[in-house]
Amino acid sequence: MTETRLLKIQRWLYGLNALIWVTIGVFTLLRGASGSAPADIMIVIGVMMFGNAAMLLYLSWRIVYQKTLDLVLAALVLGVNILLTFTDQMGFFDWATLVLDLLLAVLLVMTVIKRGETD
Repeated sequence: MTETRLLKIQRWLYGLNALIWVTIGVFTLLRGASGSAPADIMIVIGVMMFGNAAMLLYLSWRIVYQKTLDLVLAALVLGVNILLTFTDQMGFFDWATLVLDLLLAVLLVMTVIKRGETD
């Protein structure tokens, strides 16, 4: 796989992952508004989900530049997302983001390896 194609796939997958997190955030805020859980806690969780989506969108934009700081940040975000997936009930969206995070982690490693080959 060429480096350009690898980066385009990552960009698309980060964007898709962000879209899923926005969807989860909206559902979380709506669930909080319905009174099924304390609204203030659901608002905090929803805002954190939107923050995660924003970080994933940032990475989708920055990953093509392959700056060391961005690659480290991507590894940290993916690692935290993978770990936090198991702290809640596993539903469809959890499985979807887990698969995307694992795939992105593999692609990130491939990117770092390819980057090392060209340095």
